Amino acid sequence: EPSPPGDTSGSQDRGSTGGGDASDAQASGDGGPKGVIDGSPVPSTTNRNPEYPAEARRRGWTGVAQLELDLDASGRVTAARLLRSSGHDVLDQAALAAARTWHYAPATMDGRPVAVTVPVPIRYSLASGH
Repeated sequence: EPSPPGDTSGSQDRGSTGGGDASDAQASGDGGPKGVIDGSPVPSTTNRNPEYPAEARRRGWTGVAQLELDLDASGRVTAARLLRSSGHDVLDQAALAAARTWHYAPATMDGRPVAVTVPVPIRYSLASGH
């Protein structure tokens, strides 16, 4: 099953199954807010996991699509980029399609909602029993 972050080892790649969580979110560069983010964006529990395309499942394709999401001050995804491919375009495209529909509780700085850019790994694995 594809899973948003939650079982990764990177310090910025921790999360939960609702669409990703960037516990160490960084303010966006080039005109983004300056300062320390005091409240990280939290994924909505209604965010849907990415589809695991039937062709990829049949062929046993697995991998991690590393995405980067721009979130506005309301927590809406305004852009989704593929930073590192899973190795399979069909998995990468499914991850991007899902991420573009996600919503987060906004990040805050000094108690005010701010726009941020967050890393989000999407892991595709064919675990036994699924």
